[in-house]
Amino acid sequence: MNKIIVCFFFLSGLFSQKSLCANSILNQNQINLNRNIECTKNQFKIRKNVLQSGTNDNYFECVDFIFMEHFSDSNTYIYVEEIEYFNGNVTDNALETLFQYFTFSTPDAENELFQNGIKDFSDNFLGLPPNKDNSNVVNILILNIRDDFSGSGNYIAGYFDRNDQTNNSTSNQKDIVYIDSNPVDMISQFPKEAIYTLAHEYEHLLHYNSDPYEIIDSNGLINPWVDEGLADLVPSILGLGNRDYGFYLANTKVGLDEWVDNGLEYYSKSALFMRYLYEIEDNGLFIIQDIFNDSEYSHLESIKHVLMNYNYTNFDIFFDEWILNTINNEYKITNCIPDVSPNIIIDSYSSELITINDMPDYSFYNLLIPSGMDKIYLNNLDYEDKAIMNNYNKKIAIESSDDFWQFSDTSKYDDLLYTFVNYDGMNNTNEIELSIENASKLNTIKYDSGYSDNYLNFESVDTWFAGIVFEVDTSALLTSVDYMLAKDSSVKISINKGGFNYTPQIDTSICLSTANGWNRLNIARQNIFVDNESIYVTIELNDNAMGVSNYTSELTNSYYSFASGSSYSLLTGYGNWAIRLSYEDSSYVDNTPEEYGSVPYPNPFNPNLDLSFNTFVHTRENQIYSIDIFDISGKKVKNIFKDYPRIDKLKNVTWDGTDFVGNQVSTGTYILSHINGSYKRSYLFLVLK
Repeated sequence: MNKIIVCFFFLSGLFSQKSLCANSILNQNQINLNRNIECTKNQFKIRKNVLQSGTNDNYFECVDFIFMEHFSDSNTYIYVEEIEYFNGNVTDNALETLFQYFTFSTPDAENELFQNGIKDFSDNFLGLPPNKDNSNVVNILILNIRDDFSGSGNYIAGYFDRNDQTNNSTSNQKDIVYIDSNPVDMISQFPKEAIYTLAHEYEHLLHYNSDPYEIIDSNGLINPWVDEGLADLVPSILGLGNRDYGFYLANTKVGLDEWVDNGLEYYSKSALFMRYLYEIEDNGLFIIQDIFNDSEYSHLESIKHVLMNYNYTNFDIFFDEWILNTINNEYKITNCIPDVSPNIIIDSYSSELITINDMPDYSFYNLLIPSGMDKIYLNNLDYEDKAIMNNYNKKIAIESSDDFWQFSDTSKYDDLLYTFVNYDGMNNTNEIELSIENASKLNTIKYDSGYSDNYLNFESVDTWFAGIVFEVDTSALLTSVDYMLAKDSSVKISINKGGFNYTPQIDTSICLSTANGWNRLNIARQNIFVDNESIYVTIELNDNAMGVSNYTSELTNSYYSFASGSSYSLLTGYGNWAIRLSYEDSSYVDNTPEEYGSVPYPNPFNPNLDLSFNTFVHTRENQIYSIDIFDISGKKVKNIFKDYPRIDKLKNVTWDGTDFVGNQVSTGTYILSHINGSYKRSYLFLVLK
């Protein structure tokens, strides 16, 4: 089931889970009616199907509503479709919360001045409603929106209908915002989606009053990107949630002033750019207000015109600053947003010519160059001044030379992001010549064609695990894991030797991954060495779908688990997960003796002078490892370590000189005992005070 924001020429609405707007669905032209549709006092004229574009009486019906007096005041009337109220799809608890958030309180807003409700913020900082019927009343209609929803798929969560601002016989001739009650939750005490939708749609109502032609471009075509971005900014400022930005961050080859209906990346692009404008220090809110009320210009020209008034005279430079802010993930949003996903990932080190086609104005394109190089030369054959180089892991911009890009990193363990920027009126085709010197040999094991053919989820469970096995047939250093997801979400990634359930080499949580693009976990600095062995990668998912590819006939590599990751079943009939493992060929040979690093130090140990007594764990056995201290008579003094350590990783273990009850031990000879499966090793040492 997908969440979509829709904005029509006459109708602006919000679908659920993945939010997008579709302004061109309804016809732009007002239709003169030959006959009138008449409704009674307690009825409203409702669209029979909001996905159909007509405005004559064939597209509307009269629907019975109940005026909810207890959840209304002199400026806000709430109505509920009669059948929806009596069948239990709308509860008083949900109505109370919705009413409070709209008229009285938005406690999670980013500024205390914004905490007095959706209406208070919007009216005071943006503008007033049109007041079509001169009543100063905003009408909120809660109903089962007619949208072809039949239990699954997309549905409209709310809308603003411009037809209500006309004198058509099908117009209700009132200021109205429509909120869905099926399948949108209007039962819970806190109907989060409905509140977000209300804030979004109320902006559309107000923006119609300040600039009704904002959504029309210079060619007379529908382009609502500014209005949509502002509508998503309102709930963001008020602490009601944020748009799923990952759809744009996975595909930044989208023009800023460009709009394509039903393209999720266009909605998230608009929302993210408006969020950036709002976060401009000292002037952000004023800039947003000026854009909202600018009726002289539209779209990008309006943005440029407003920014000029705040001394941002060169929009190209401003656009570069936005790109860097986005790549470096420097937004002030309290909840995390995903990183920019590379459009291309270089998976081998060689000289090659990369051609980037069809770059819209004010878009950018990202090329990820993995770790392991000493020097990189990137010759932008068309416009050498149009590129940005970033350290992808450290979020640091790297300056270019006059005629080529060069990077040197003594640690060589960070990925680089090469970003090509296309400005207004430039050639939308670019060629980049890539050459790398003194690089290690990089290899990527993959079972995909470069993208996901499908996305697979198991809706019967909240949490599940995608597992995949990679056979590394050389001595190597693991450098990265790449993966594709259906939507932005947090994930947990584990990398194991020996099996899915072995103690992991890495077990890390990622705040938010990007939807529909490649995500990268760089592990080059984790020093995970392999020597002709199997590597097991697992990704824990919560209510998300993992990309799958049927590119390869090898159908024995991918697995899944529901049982807390304790048992895995072979994934058959779908292909393999869109998960990749990269490694750098090395001369690594595990010559580490089992006792390496275990020798205690300092010896003798003085608890009064030395900070701690130290020893190390090092193992290739996935068995419990225990370290104990005994006195010379064989009596156990203390256990200082008992765990499943990560294989091939040194772990420092310390002792402070105390026994089981915390008392300092006396001067004397002691025994340090290491036990790991069949391996046992003991060392004598002195405690000397």
